[in-house]
Amino acid sequence: MPTEHIVEILNERHGYSLPVKETARYKEELYLQGIAEIGPIEPVVEIVRQVHGKLPLAVASGGHRHVVSRTLTCLGILDKFDVIVCAEDYRRGKPHPIPS
Repeated sequence: MPTEHIVEILNERHGYSLPVKETARYKEELYLQGIAEIGPIEPVVEIVRQVHGKLPLAVASGGHRHVVSRTLTCLGILDKFDVIVCAEDYRRGKPHPIPS
């Protein structure tokens, strides 16, 4: 789910009035500032390493491609995926996605 949609949900559920685009942009900036400190979820990364080259692998994310790519690069697994689908690739996400 894209961050902007999450902000909209938080505003609605909790009576907030956070500016959607600005809040999403700020969250992304904070994440990117600390991206070098992220750590892998080892069981997931282990599966990626075991399956790579044997089965096609894909990432589907509500995040923006530049953030997803940087995250996978920091984890050392970007090259393991055949396809990466990000927020820019669809107009509406789950549960009824519509491609862009």
